[in-house]
Amino acid sequence: VITLGGSIHHSMAVKLDRGVVVVDCPQNELRSLAVIEAIEGHWPGQPITHCILTHHHHDHSGGIRTYAAIGAELIMADGDREFITDVLHRPHTIVPDRLSEVDVEPTIITVGDNHMSLGGGAIEIHRISSPHCAEDLVTYVAEPKALFNADLFNPGLVPGGAVPPP
Repeated sequence: VITLGGSIHHSMAVKLDRGVVVVDCPQNELRSLAVIEAIEGHWPGQPITHCILTHHHHDHSGGIRTYAAIGAELIMADGDREFITDVLHRPHTIVPDRLSEVDVEPTIITVGDNHMSLGGGAIEIHRISSPHCAEDLVTYVAEPKALFNADLFNPGLVPGGAVPPP
């Protein structure tokens, strides 16, 4: 398991037997290409098989088209399917991206009320609802017992003495 930090946005990569699973694809294609390059440097020759999207907000999903272009299966909350499908099929003619340059039909897998597992239970993906987003996924990695969430727990975000949001 490695984390790939940004200024305030992060991705996590988990190597399984079949390849690498990436959690969250924030901001844009350039950020996603940097994450993909870092993963290739860390685990040479290992394909990125899946990209788990925590939620549809652009600061967490802006690079989703890049992962679709390399053939990664895209995992998202059931309620995000329509929006992300639309994003994946929009033309990018002003600034073409990798997806607009390849002939790939993205594979979308959704998580509904039940959780799903990857790697024989090495990774568990759970759909939750929160005040931040009605459709949200959290990812639990059994070894090292790590939970990846986005915008649910932000220590230090609310100044001392202020009332935190619900």
